[in-house]
Amino acid sequence: MKACYILILNFICLNCFAQNNFIVEAKNLVQFNNAKVYFYIEDNDPRVYSEKPDSVVIKNGEFKFSGVINQPSQKAKIIIKAKEVFTSIMVIDTGFNDVQLQEVETINFPKYYIANVINSKASRLKQQIDSIHNKYVNAYRKEVNKPSGSISLPIRIQQKYFKEQISIIKVNPHDFYSLIVLNEISKYASMLDQQELILNAFNNLNDNLKDSSLGRDLYRIVSESLNAKNSTKAGQVVPVFKVETIENQLFNNSSLNGNPYLIAFSATWCLPCLEMQPKLLELYNKYKSQGFKVVYFNIDDNVNKWKEHVIKRNLTWINVSEKTKPLESKICKQFNVVALPTYFLVNSAGIIDYNSDEANDNYKNLESKVKKLLISKN
Repeated sequence: MKACYILILNFICLNCFAQNNFIVEAKNLVQFNNAKVYFYIEDNDPRVYSEKPDSVVIKNGEFKFSGVINQPSQKAKIIIKAKEVFTSIMVIDTGFNDVQLQEVETINFPKYYIANVINSKASRLKQQIDSIHNKYVNAYRKEVNKPSGSISLPIRIQQKYFKEQISIIKVNPHDFYSLIVLNEISKYASMLDQQELILNAFNNLNDNLKDSSLGRDLYRIVSESLNAKNSTKAGQVVPVFKVETIENQLFNNSSLNGNPYLIAFSATWCLPCLEMQPKLLELYNKYKSQGFKVVYFNIDDNVNKWKEHVIKRNLTWINVSEKTKPLESKICKQFNVVALPTYFLVNSAGIIDYNSDEANDNYKNLESKVKKLLISKN
């Protein structure tokens, strides 16, 4: 159910890529003559929007971009605005990139184009990983009889896809794109075993990749996430945090010691959170007279929207927020929250009894856990 996610060289090699200049060139695109093409360099963090693009008009069936990237390979996006708009993600390398646009026609979707760099190992690796993703999406479409439209893969299939990506990375330990993919999937790895698999795959990379700037950042972040995840497993003492309530009062979760309570990480823009909210309200209203508390944590910097949401939905539990963007939330990092909603059930002694990521049960056991804590309290 959860679907809202909060989107590396030795001395000689470093000298080889010191400038990291690139050229991206495409030809034989006469069907797009006079169309405008936009070129974006993607951020290593898929949760961060791309910077402002370069743009040119396609003339004589050709376009060309040049610039500098700060690593040997980098994801890039092109958007061609012709009669229709075509968007494609590719991976470019330092040096010359000969780009080819391949037309793809499907039964259930309009035709589209895939951009690939010819004779690029990184590009071939991306195609291999993309094909695995498409395999799972197509299989799931058949399973649920949904041939077209947007679709979200359930956790059981996401896990299979995740493990196949890890397997591919392990057999390509010298390719910088392996590090890019590993870094990307680390941003959404909410389960402990996923983070451990990422660290294992990272340790399998060659030393040049591990010692690069991206490699060092990845190792630090995954190690910190593992430490946070281990410290918020069921049976651990809940981390103490201070945050402002919607009434601008300072709240300390240790003030709830003696009562079982739920910390619910959510956001007004998170659809799965909104779907789960009525069930959570029902749970709260059912057991609040017995001392059950809910700390509803809003991960957003749009304070006005948050306040309107609380009033509109009559959320009478403890509403708190750091009033920051998701990636800037210190408390999210403290609890290693990478996807929403995430729930932590704490007993009256301040010990975590239930972690929704760890349980991975679609919150089915949450009410029985609450009932058990209330019985033990009394």
